[in-house]
Amino acid sequence: MPGPTAWVWVAEHPFLVKLHADTRREGVREYLQLVQQQGDGLKWAVAASTRGKPSKIVFGPDGAVIPYFYLYLADAQVGEFELGAAAGSDDRIRPWILAETNWRAVSQTAYDVAVLPWGATEAHNWHLPYATDVIQAEHVAAEAARLAWERGARPIVLPTVPFGVQTGQLDIPLCLNLNPSTQAAILADLAQALAGQGIRKLLILNAHGGNDFRAIIRELQPKTDLFLCTINWWSCVDPRPFFATPGDHAGELETSVMMHVTPDLVLPLDQAGAGRERRFRIDGLREGWVWAPRRWTSISQDTGVGDPSAATAEKGEAFFRAVTERIGGFLVELAAADPADLYADS
Repeated sequence: MPGPTAWVWVAEHPFLVKLHADTRREGVREYLQLVQQQGDGLKWAVAASTRGKPSKIVFGPDGAVIPYFYLYLADAQVGEFELGAAAGSDDRIRPWILAETNWRAVSQTAYDVAVLPWGATEAHNWHLPYATDVIQAEHVAAEAARLAWERGARPIVLPTVPFGVQTGQLDIPLCLNLNPSTQAAILADLAQALAGQGIRKLLILNAHGGNDFRAIIRELQPKTDLFLCTINWWSCVDPRPFFATPGDHAGELETSVMMHVTPDLVLPLDQAGAGRERRFRIDGLREGWVWAPRRWTSISQDTGVGDPSAATAEKGEAFFRAVTERIGGFLVELAAADPADLYADS
């Protein structure tokens, strides 16, 4: 998630932990200066990073960062922060995230497009969490929707589906599989609900290479008035200008993005495997013009495919910004489009 103008931390939400308060992130170098103490022993400090983005960080009585919820304040100045007001303000809710918003806001908003992040739960080499695809789907969708919201569109990001197609990883513990037929059933139910509630467009933001929604959409589209489309977030921007060897799974690309969005969940790179891939013996399969699913334990000893050793948070941030800008722009266009009039003469 790109660094905002300012962040404040309050004890509300148990999932988002120290995203931008981590002084250990390579290359960020935030300087903390304790400036005030409030009631109940809570202290807050201003952090000025080398990128010039001020932050406010709340500490508990024992000096530890309170690891709960962050509040994004657009165009805020450091001196404007008030801990008590921030903790009780509706501004802490991102209205483009359905899981955070409420019926009062939903009942007053005409949403242009729904975004369904879809990830997977699977091993990602030794150093990345099982929820890597879920985390990346959520962060990309949230930031792209924020950018679109700021440009006048009204997307709504639905809760992320955390399970994907893992038929090639069934022998890896806790790689949790949904068959494509199950995905089709889930999508059909959600499409029926959304279409009946006045949503006219749905983007499936895919974060897992084993998921392929194109055939599912081809079957479902004639049965619903909801316009359906899908995007693989990692392929909407050419990764080669950003990474020497992007990798296929838990390589330089994915590791860099995770180092940017959730650095606390990434083990030190000296604990990562090399991500070496064993290739098909048959020419057509090895060269890629014939396709077959890969049995993951036969192609990788550490579950990774791609060398993560050159990954950095800076590379991840640059790629994340490029991706979310592009997807955010697409959401603006899609929000304004008429599903009955999508084609023009060239």
